[in-house]
Amino acid sequence: MEAYEEIVSSLNEYGLNISNDDLEVATMTAANPRGKSQLILIAGPSGAGKSTTIRNLLQALPKSKTVPSYTTRQKRKSDKPGEKVFVTEKKFKQMEANNEFAESVRQKNGNYYGRRFVDFNDADYLVIDASLSGINRFKKLYPGAYSVYLETTATPEQVYQT
Repeated sequence: MEAYEEIVSSLNEYGLNISNDDLEVATMTAANPRGKSQLILIAGPSGAGKSTTIRNLLQALPKSKTVPSYTTRQKRKSDKPGEKVFVTEKKFKQMEANNEFAESVRQKNGNYYGRRFVDFNDADYLVIDASLSGINRFKKLYPGAYSVYLETTATPEQVYQT
């Protein structure tokens, strides 16, 4: 909850009016030029509270959703439903060739990741977990996007105990 409150405070500095007390939300004043949705990008190391913050924002913001990432990597037990769509490399490259992705990248480990343009529709707020390089790519596409970097002061032992 502490990470969520820090994000809310940061977003409020940019004109979003979220009350920490009752989680009521006012209309955001800044908009993205590429669409009607306001994009909120959350970055940070593992254990910093990104997933918890995203879940809290999705509950607090009306008509909000997250945008799934398409990937060629193998599914893990820790993957949550709706966060990732697993496809073959052939299918991913076909989707790239069809210009379906707002952004896509091949990571050093050889796996591909991308988010489709079509998934950025039908919501007032889009909340996305992104890497720092991903934030830079999204900011080029959506200059009005808000980005927040979370960092924990907890030790790895403390993170894994909770």
